[in-house]
Amino acid sequence: MRTRVIGIFLFISAFVVAVSCVRERRRDVNLLSDKKIEFTTANIAVAMTRSSETDTVSLSDRLFLGMLDGDSLFLRVSQEDVEHDQMTKAGGEEKPQSMGVVAFKDNESEPYSNLTLTSEDGWQTYTPAMYWPEYYDEVHFFASNPNEQNVLFVPQFVSGGGEFKVSFDYTVITGNSKGDADLHQDLYYAISPNKNEDNSSEAVPLEFIHLFSSIEFKLGYVSDANVTEAIVELSDVLSKGNCSITYPVSIENIEWSTDGTKSKYSQKIESEKSFKLIPQELEGADASFVISMAVGDMVHTFPAVKFDELPVKKWIPNKRYIYTIEKSDEVKVNVKDDCSDTQMSNVKIQNTGFTNSYIRAAVVGYWMITLDGMEVAAALWDINDENVGTLTLPDGWSSSWKEVNGYYYHLSPVEPGEYTSPLFDSYTLKKTTGPVSGSQLKVFLVTQAVEEDKAKEMWPDL
Repeated sequence: MRTRVIGIFLFISAFVVAVSCVRERRRDVNLLSDKKIEFTTANIAVAMTRSSETDTVSLSDRLFLGMLDGDSLFLRVSQEDVEHDQMTKAGGEEKPQSMGVVAFKDNESEPYSNLTLTSEDGWQTYTPAMYWPEYYDEVHFFASNPNEQNVLFVPQFVSGGGEFKVSFDYTVITGNSKGDADLHQDLYYAISPNKNEDNSSEAVPLEFIHLFSSIEFKLGYVSDANVTEAIVELSDVLSKGNCSITYPVSIENIEWSTDGTKSKYSQKIESEKSFKLIPQELEGADASFVISMAVGDMVHTFPAVKFDELPVKKWIPNKRYIYTIEKSDEVKVNVKDDCSDTQMSNVKIQNTGFTNSYIRAAVVGYWMITLDGMEVAAALWDINDENVGTLTLPDGWSSSWKEVNGYYYHLSPVEPGEYTSPLFDSYTLKKTTGPVSGSQLKVFLVTQAVEEDKAKEMWPDL
């Protein structure tokens, strides 16, 4: 704020009146200030996106799929929240972040700005620059995927009377044989109303939420046979509808309505290939899928399965549903933790297999440096080195875990879908640079699992 101290009150009054007249006279002129608008982007916090309907899925509830080379194959479904960085990754490689931003002044029906912005440094900087307008009350921001010339959807905005809302029609496309998922564009959205140059000394917050449900099929260990190709074909999936998003953005404030149009989609079952589909009810619906696997010259096609036969009865926005095909005795684990740049906390390990299993873990770390474009280990890291960091164990840790030769053994078996006790409450770094100049710490949690009845034989230290 610029302050001018004048000792004559009448002069100040006249000055203020003059400024007021100029503002009123030029209010409708589309002028921009010299202050650039700053943005911060994030995913909607998990706590805001939880749904009591489907948050808990029993991994032990599996469906018999059929036989392959003498092995019984089963199918199960799990779910997770969609991570924000998945909006900006393709094929596992980080891509520059881009978003379309539409900005409205006050209650005007036409936007004063509609740009596609790009950043390569996490939105510390971006191009092209967007500036605050002059002579206005409030600015309302709607952000989404880049949508130049409305190629993805034609949005209809409502901003007035205290309501901030966007809606559009959308049809999920098909037509790429064995590769429809490659055609599916994810959609994400954010709304940030009532901002102006005075109350936005900090960056305008844009909290994105995914509007689709992500549907992924995966192969676990299915057989000793050599499966050369696996295909999934979806049928009778609702594919055309209207999406309405109301501020504040949350799962509850996303509404999809459909007109009954149904489509088929097919895809090779490959890593990180997922259909982006309209959220919809599955209970009592006709939506189904067929899985086929090629082994040599033989193609095994399993009977059609209705999605209604599996535990998840509804697809909701901002969720990924993973349908996994695997043998009944497969043993698998998944690590869950909360991480920041300097802290790991609430580290637990989930049994994602089909049988009760014992679990062990090793925490391994290296101070890494980059040489000629490659990361190499410069020094070992020890989790118990108090000069580097602080390890905090939960109360009663020794009744749940024991350490032998660098491995942490969970002392009781873990049921399918359940978690171990916390391996540790937190590990907090005191140093962010290592013993070698320019080195950074990378920590790996190596986990293993073995079926309950084989654990004593395979792990004598248990």
